[in-house]
Amino acid sequence: SCVLVSDETRLPRGSQRYSVAHVQLRADRVYERRSRSVGRRSLRVARNIKNLGRPAETSCVESLTGRIRPKGVPRCWRKAWRHGGISNQRLKGAARAVADAFFLARSEAIRSGNTHLVIFQQSLGATDPIVIVDDGLPATANCTIDAGEVRHSITAVNGVVWGTTSTLANGTAAPYDSGAASGEVDTGSSFTDASLSASNPATWVLFQPDGIPRLFTPNAGACDAIGLLGLGGGAIYLTNTLRDYAIVLSNVGTTRTHVWIPSAGQWKK
Repeated sequence: SCVLVSDETRLPRGSQRYSVAHVQLRADRVYERRSRSVGRRSLRVARNIKNLGRPAETSCVESLTGRIRPKGVPRCWRKAWRHGGISNQRLKGAARAVADAFFLARSEAIRSGNTHLVIFQQSLGATDPIVIVDDGLPATANCTIDAGEVRHSITAVNGVVWGTTSTLANGTAAPYDSGAASGEVDTGSSFTDASLSASNPATWVLFQPDGIPRLFTPNAGACDAIGLLGLGGGAIYLTNTLRDYAIVLSNVGTTRTHVWIPSAGQWKK
């Protein structure tokens, strides 16, 4: 049995002694753990983006037959590992990182009051496949990556490329993809610049302090045009030649992630 006592109280034999100070300390620790859960999603998003480019921590050993197999991995997982399981997990993680990039840019734009750009495929001078840029106040934003403006970046993931695979989705746009550049799905993006013309595809989008995505047209260090409210949707497409993923950004800033189902010949959320 457990008894709560003061320091001078005598206890029956076999009882555990817990002082008031000890119990209070335990209660404080529980309170701290619960407090740390506030805002946990934003921290997890940033951590996922930071860790995405790291190699999978799967150690391997060579068996007596000379084959390489994962060490300490359950048998049911080894089959998946041999049949593209790790590659598919990397692809799934990359798709999640794209959705997280949209979420993080949107939330930071709302929080800070600054325009935030999300740029893919190393466009506009970006040095990583995905970057989130704090472009400053809307009145002074120039739709350009200036020194010190990159807030988050995602490095390349082994085996993951932009677009779709010809034997899978083969350029088929995902449901709710409102991007005008549907002919560019197989290269990875259905976004356009602010013109909304399919002949002007883009691999970028911005969020202003209202949290709504907008298309934009950069021009020599300035914003040549910023699209209208409610017309900033589009999608990013990723593949590893075994699976295709589509990360769809709606006109109001929410995201949906779809995977191509070969047996059904369609996208599934």
